[in-house]
Amino acid sequence: MYDAASLKIICMALADKDAGVHPWQWDDRFDAALVSFPAAHAFARRGAAETALLQPMGRAHDPPGPETARRVATDLGLRPEQRLYFSDPAQPAALFGAWWPWGNGQTVSLRVGVAAADHLSDGELAALAADLKSWFGV
Repeated sequence: MYDAASLKIICMALADKDAGVHPWQWDDRFDAALVSFPAAHAFARRGAAETALLQPMGRAHDPPGPETARRVATDLGLRPEQRLYFSDPAQPAALFGAWWPWGNGQTVSLRVGVAAADHLSDGELAALAADLKSWFGV
């Protein structure tokens, strides 16, 4: 079982940071909420991500910590300049945040998705995806 209330609090804190400024959307490719913003806003946004998600896993090419973190980094195909954050990767379901600077140096994206342990049912995974969309208004 997972703690949906804790996940919701984190998502709402992240979504509120961008209310009316940078709209969130759904990224079907990675089943994650996505917000993009000018690189000039990156410092403030990264601080919010680090505060909300709490556990930076380091650079994407060599994330320390549980197998879940390594699997997410591999699944996303993150590059060395990208970073990965987690709410708590040891939980049955955790949030990940992928800090994604674009190659043009002008834009940064933050993707927030669910990293779920393999023992969650398809129904639980579908409910988590629906919750995530609802929490980010996408």
